[in-house]
Amino acid sequence: MVHAHPLHVAVDVECYCCRLVQPFTFTSPNDQLVCAECVRHYGEGKAEKRDLDHIAMWSARYGALAERQRELTEATDAERMSAQATETALRARVSELTTAIADDFAGTDLGGSRALLENELVARAERRTELANRQSDRLMAALWRLDRIHHDASPLLCSCGKKVVGCEEWAAIEPQRQAIRDWEKRNLALRAAGRRHALPADYAG
Repeated sequence: MVHAHPLHVAVDVECYCCRLVQPFTFTSPNDQLVCAECVRHYGEGKAEKRDLDHIAMWSARYGALAERQRELTEATDAERMSAQATETALRARVSELTTAIADDFAGTDLGGSRALLENELVARAERRTELANRQSDRLMAALWRLDRIHHDASPLLCSCGKKVVGCEEWAAIEPQRQAIRDWEKRNLALRAAGRRHALPADYAG
């Protein structure tokens, strides 16, 4: 019987005799699909020996599989018990934290965590507000500089020399002029009070 299994490498193949999957290393496509244990079964008067050997082999294989199944079952049970214990501990901790929050963190090992959390949240909000204000100040300072270059020199002329109707920069700044004036006034008051202001270093107003 010719087979199509690879040669000169270890492969697991079902033995034609005992029907168990056994290790084989074929050297020819004509090698028999009979494992080393079953080779001795061939010949006259060996049928009884073959059957007894097969029963022994099947019993051994079953015993090994049953033992492996027992070990896996024990390991699975142990893992399940450990997971249940972890879940119980986590549930208890969640319950403790929930109670702590509900009781305003009183009487627990969390101490002043609420105040610390509130302070941190306030500090973060203040930092975000400060960053937003500085970004706004930078934009307003840029608009203020443009306004110094493109403002009304006369009813019809922009200070850049172009006609008002033809100056794109003048037209872009025009809707923001009141906001620029308000920003300038607010920052002049801050400077007069000795507080941080956003007026440019070259401000001469």
